[in-house]
Amino acid sequence: MILIVRSIIVLISVLVVNAQIRPPKCAVTHEKNKNATTISSVKPRPNLPFSQKTSSGFATVHYTLSGLNAVPIEDTNNNQIPDYVEAVCEALDYSYKIIVDSLGYPAPIADNLGPDASLDVYLVETFPLYGATYPDVITSSTHLIAPTYLEIDNDFANSGYYTKGIDGAKVTVAHELHHVIQYAHYGLTPNNTRKIYEMYSTYLESIVYPDIPDYISYVTDLFSNTTLFPFGDGNPNSGYHWSIFAIMLSEKYSDSLFKDMWEFIKNGSFPYQALDSALIKRNSSISQEFTALFPYCFYTNYRASLTQNTKFNNANALPLLQPFSSADSIYTDPSYSHSGRLKPFELRMFTVQLPKDGKNQPPDTFSFISSNFDVESMYSGTNTQQEYFINIFKGQFFVPTIENLPYKLMTNLTYEYFLRYGSEVKNIQFVYPLPFIRKQHTQLCFPLSNDFSQQNSVEVTFLSVDGIKVAGFTKLIVFQNTISQIQILTQEIEQLSPGLYIAVLQQDDKQQQFKVVLR
Repeated sequence: MILIVRSIIVLISVLVVNAQIRPPKCAVTHEKNKNATTISSVKPRPNLPFSQKTSSGFATVHYTLSGLNAVPIEDTNNNQIPDYVEAVCEALDYSYKIIVDSLGYPAPIADNLGPDASLDVYLVETFPLYGATYPDVITSSTHLIAPTYLEIDNDFANSGYYTKGIDGAKVTVAHELHHVIQYAHYGLTPNNTRKIYEMYSTYLESIVYPDIPDYISYVTDLFSNTTLFPFGDGNPNSGYHWSIFAIMLSEKYSDSLFKDMWEFIKNGSFPYQALDSALIKRNSSISQEFTALFPYCFYTNYRASLTQNTKFNNANALPLLQPFSSADSIYTDPSYSHSGRLKPFELRMFTVQLPKDGKNQPPDTFSFISSNFDVESMYSGTNTQQEYFINIFKGQFFVPTIENLPYKLMTNLTYEYFLRYGSEVKNIQFVYPLPFIRKQHTQLCFPLSNDFSQQNSVEVTFLSVDGIKVAGFTKLIVFQNTISQIQILTQEIEQLSPGLYIAVLQQDDKQQQFKVVLR
């Protein structure tokens, strides 16, 4: 059972989990020099020998078959156009259909600097970037309106890409196409204000290509260490990570919210103010909605099955939010105390284990999520940090009790908490994530019943639906969030075809069975 409550009174500081910081996903250039009067010089366009128009004619794809920038030469229909080039052309037309025809955004403006007025897309080696949008003019405007051209990676073959090959090209086309529209109609604001631009373009990937969730790689980084990616600092390089915020907002308000936001930007607002104004128009605010995001971030992976509300549609496919915690995040008498500082709109989850009086009983886990809702600091870019404190104790003081437990909490921040009763969490009996998608997930987890000895290994057997053994492993038991479990790595089952399997866990005379769906 998990209980959830909003209140106003918090919290902890500490050692954090190391998270991989991925390089920027794309380049959108509008950098002013130190005198803040001009934009950096226009980047010369690549010189590539071949080109292919999309079927609609709105874009032209340029490529080469030799050298560093060569595209894959496969041509399965023998029409003298590489399959990769054709796939990019199709992605451009399809993305245009969704973004312009369906969502109603205005079409890109003519550039007149390529061979014709169509949007020019150059397939070149861009790693570590997925792609880039470059303007064709120089201006001192704080809301730069300009024609642009695109660069997209020529093969997405580098092992550093989370999504590779044609799928990588597809999501990048969707992402960059809206940057083209941002330049053309709404104006590109200075670099330190553009987190919203990247958040929205990454969110659009999930709308145009919902079956290619490249954004999950950035959510994984965010959930591993939220302190590295505060929402309120304006840095566009972590805008990709906050696509989940846009996904939640779109589920509540539809894309009309963002259409209003872009109109506010077009009329001179900077991005945070524009998003806040669009929400205020709907009787909400950026602070209210960021708070509403907390349970969405908590109820992911195996926790998704513990609630029917406040979760993403694909919550079970998302990673677990990791706490901002220290080695001593276990309550010991007479109290648990902690203090620290939060950046504007920095999301943090704090977790404290609350021991039970009986022997050998798993502890209850008290988790709570909070932030620094200093909107003005976020608007101005001053990034003023807020000091906070937390104290959990037993006593008679007139402060809220943590549900029916003998503990009380004092803090100075608005928070939302999640209480997990240890014995009930420990008895979860389902495999997660389900379905298991090998392009997205790194491990398949099987929670164990209390009957299994923690000192012994477990035999794991995968059976086809007709009972034939197709794979087997000997695995050690591990613990995660008080759950005793077996973890199967993606590479251990990569030889299995997509489909339904029965997984049998055996330890002496004890056995558990799970249905597993692999994709």
